[in-house]
Amino acid sequence: MRWARFDQNGTPAYGVVEGDEIIPVRGSPFDLWERTSTRLPLSGVKLLVPVIPPTFYLESADFSVIFWQPVPFAHGRESTARIAGRVR
Repeated sequence: MRWARFDQNGTPAYGVVEGDEIIPVRGSPFDLWERTSTRLPLSGVKLLVPVIPPTFYLESADFSVIFWQPVPFAHGRESTARIAGRVR
């Protein structure tokens, strides 16, 4: 079974891909879900990244150069992340 995340009328949605069609589902692949009766052509939908992780991780060998800094995030939100660089 192949899953896809796509834009459905301005809202991210999940669907099951079958051949050249996508079948939108109620719910998500991470919880309970059920297929809808709608079938959309795969070529007619805008595919999105599979998931947006809530946290990004950074690994550094020199921890003295890591500091907290607001970082622009997807959809206009801001996230606080550890960014490598020198504090001035």
